[in-house]
Amino acid sequence: MEIPRDVAKDLVLPKTLVDHARSDPSSVKSVRNVLRSDILVARSRRSLGDSDDALQAARDAPVCPQCAQPIRRGESMFQHEQIFHIVCHRP
Repeated sequence: MEIPRDVAKDLVLPKTLVDHARSDPSSVKSVRNVLRSDILVARSRRSLGDSDDALQAARDAPVCPQCAQPIRRGESMFQHEQIFHIVCHRP
């Protein structure tokens, strides 16, 4: 099972379930439900990973005390033990 931006993981189903799915409607339904569940779990993991990455990036970026916006590299100055945007700092 492969989902974009995610590591592919093998899904192992019992051979008998797959074999019976060719002729038994209840087995087809079971296989379909297992596949849907696996896709939902994979999407949830990816969403959680994306959220964790965004939170970590927000924590790592300093915030200007004047305008409360993140400060990117090259746009800052340090004075009186605080980091400011160059354009926001007022002496």
